Amino acid sequence: MEYTYNIINDVYYWMLSKEKNIEVRLLKEKSAKIHIGDYITFNNQDKQGKYIKVKVINKEIFNNSDELLNKYDVNRMMPKHTEEELKELLNKIYGDQLKKRKLVAFEFKYITSDLEIEEKNDKEPYIKELTKDKIINLTGQSGSGKSTYAKKNLNTNDYLIIDTDDIFNEERFKNATGINKELGKYLREKYKELPNLGNDFDIIYNEIVDYCSKYNKTIVIDCAQFHCIKEITKLKGKIIILRTSIDTCYQRCINRYKENNQNASEEEIYKYTEKKKSIYSWYKYTNEFILKIDRL
Repeated sequence: MEYTYNIINDVYYWMLSKEKNIEVRLLKEKSAKIHIGDYITFNNQDKQGKYIKVKVINKEIFNNSDELLNKYDVNRMMPKHTEEELKELLNKIYGDQLKKRKLVAFEFKYITSDLEIEEKNDKEPYIKELTKDKIINLTGQSGSGKSTYAKKNLNTNDYLIIDTDDIFNEERFKNATGINKELGKYLREKYKELPNLGNDFDIIYNEIVDYCSKYNKTIVIDCAQFHCIKEITKLKGKIIILRTSIDTCYQRCINRYKENNQNASEEEIYKYTEKKKSIYSWYKYTNEFILKIDRL
């Protein structure tokens, strides 16, 4: 069965960051019906459309808050707060009902949210304006459609599109043109060892923004490694995160490899497909990045 509850904004982010994995409610008709294995969707009452979906993995009933706190650490229910603060909150919410009714604690496993990229389902791009700077940060997993999105929506003389794959991938750099070739040459001349998108993203981002500031255009940075940034407040302009399902991303990557390597043997294709399965782990870093962006 599936049930719904409303939560405030702080609770939404506690759940989203996996800090909170126990929800406490009064034992009433609805809470009494919820059992282990059921699903609960917690809707953010402060921000329309935001939700967390969880699966109940344990349910326990307590006579009072003292019994509850003897069983569970307060941080699993109210992260970074004290037991007294939890008791005060319960009193504030439920008042005299606390003396008349028991408490029920739902221990849950996080399933999904409105924010996250999912394995099976496509979602609309996540878009947020961070500053007024003329910069668009375009990111998403390999195969999510970043280049297609840029060509469809940002392909005019008002935009300067930077594709970091054309700059940092040696094979693609050989055939790069325009601003990507220009930036690639500049960085190779400036650094004895080319910065790495995984380890040196902050440096690379600043270099791209500074170098392209001489152009009177909106800078579009197309890159899958935005989640590698160490100081997220360095990001300027608008962020666009493509939330294409990972199944779709994976299949697009395989199809693209076959198109670009038509003479590849079955063994080579197999090795590539096995290597690319790591995308089913990588995308979780992007989900962590979305959470950080959303909280800015």
